[in-house]
Amino acid sequence: MLPQSPEISAILIVDDEPRVLRLLNGILSKNHKCVAVDSAEKALAELEAGKFNLVISDINLGGLSGVEMIPRVHELSPDIVVMMVSGDLSLDAPIEAMRKGAFDYLKKPFDVGHVLAAANRALRHHELLVARRRHDEELEKLVEERTARLNFLTYHDALTALPNLTLVEDRLGQMILRDPGENRNAVMLISMGRLRAIRETVSNDAANSIVQDIARRIRKVVDLDVTLGRIEGDIFAVLLPDSTIDQCVRTSGELIKSLSRAFTWAGNELHLTCKVGVSLHPNDGDDVTTLLRNASAALAHARERTGSVVEFYSEGMSAFAADRLELENDLRLAIEAGELGVHYQPKIDLGSGRITGMEALARWDHPTRGFVPPEVFVRLAEDLEIVGRIDRLVLRKACEQTRVWQRAGFEIELAVNLSGLHLQEKTCASRILAILEEFDFDPTCLNLELTETAIMRDLALTIDQLKTFRKSGIKISIDDFGTGYSSLNAFKRLPLDVLKIDRSFVKELAEKPLDAAFVKTIIELAHLLNVRIVAEGVESDDQVSILKELGCDEWQGYLFSRPVSADDFHELLRTDADRPDDR
Repeated sequence: MLPQSPEISAILIVDDEPRVLRLLNGILSKNHKCVAVDSAEKALAELEAGKFNLVISDINLGGLSGVEMIPRVHELSPDIVVMMVSGDLSLDAPIEAMRKGAFDYLKKPFDVGHVLAAANRALRHHELLVARRRHDEELEKLVEERTARLNFLTYHDALTALPNLTLVEDRLGQMILRDPGENRNAVMLISMGRLRAIRETVSNDAANSIVQDIARRIRKVVDLDVTLGRIEGDIFAVLLPDSTIDQCVRTSGELIKSLSRAFTWAGNELHLTCKVGVSLHPNDGDDVTTLLRNASAALAHARERTGSVVEFYSEGMSAFAADRLELENDLRLAIEAGELGVHYQPKIDLGSGRITGMEALARWDHPTRGFVPPEVFVRLAEDLEIVGRIDRLVLRKACEQTRVWQRAGFEIELAVNLSGLHLQEKTCASRILAILEEFDFDPTCLNLELTETAIMRDLALTIDQLKTFRKSGIKISIDDFGTGYSSLNAFKRLPLDVLKIDRSFVKELAEKPLDAAFVKTIIELAHLLNVRIVAEGVESDDQVSILKELGCDEWQGYLFSRPVSADDFHELLRTDADRPDDR
């Protein structure tokens, strides 16, 4: 929007004829502030001393002419509009004036209406010039600010304003050039687990707030002159110059202590794990690339351990890190291509001895590595926070296969594992229900199995999610019961259908009376709450007999069958259907 015209515009009138000066001044001074001078030299002096909107000048002046004055006027103020006055019948002089930068010209003798109209047009043009100049200045300022911002972001993280990877590498290069003497230059990479899950399950704002809090906590631990950077989404870098090994160990411990405290968002406490990988210069490398690579290798090794830990680089870790990275990429590709397989382990009714259902388990037959144990690739998927995709892949394949068996006349229930990270995703319930709808799968024939640890991670959220599942008819199981840290109070609040007693309590039922007493207590408590009991890891007839005596409902284990392919499980179903009940 153009700025409003001032109520009184300033007009400078220049003419060497007093009569013309008086006439123009009389016409224009009623609505404008006018200053009248009789030479170009005096006009330029006035322009240097004050501000004017419009200059009206005769072309022919003694001394410096009006036309010659035009460039000098615009040098003093580019926004001033110049209008010429000419008494010549020829248009040559006015045209020359226009070429020099005049906006318009007035012919003598004057018409009052024409003078006022011409002056108003010139003043409106002045407003346009001022507005354009301001716009250009604002645009230039904006470009400068954006350029400065882009230059900043070239070397800094947008969220935390910390140095990014490019700047960290530069400062590491400078640190390497400084000889630490008997000490070491340390590169610390700090990874915070669960950030991606928080971003997906809580909100972007929550994750961003935590990232900023992480940066503040690290800065409180390390000195201000120590480089602290954010080089990836959940990875921070600390460069410790001229440090002893003890100082590195102490700093790592202080970082873990600080970052292991709960983070708060919207009144809720969120816990993250902290992993630290450390490489030392010159021991572990004498260039930027090697030191960062070896610190990453140490970090990858730390991620294989539970809890918050520190790992210092050692020989062999680089190969380990490279192997892990390759396995990560292969796992992502396998999930995207749907190449993970599903095996099925039967569940047996202790009363009839019949197969009542099966647990679907993910299996990965790698094209070059062969069989990759589930504990390896599931743990890897949890670290990468893509385990929910495995859950859904298994559910989709198992639902499709189970419907085949159900249409063939086998009345069986399907159980699938649901990871804690998956459970905390906002879309978890809707995605699972969509899969059931896709395969026309009866929700009452599905049992979702969760570990105690997954359930207790966020009990309030878990209960809400589980109620959604139960409302649709899906059954809920606690897997590996007895190995987590759920309380009886939490147990009462959970909407459960099945408890699966961990194999560690089943293994020595016959040899350890305390284990048998524990299992009996759990069975009795569960039955009081109308919850069924499944025993895992059954490997002997003695264990089956004891479980039957204790009132257990179902069991699964190698005694009957290992997890097998769909074809082999179909044969188990056919064999089971052809034999009489055990009762």
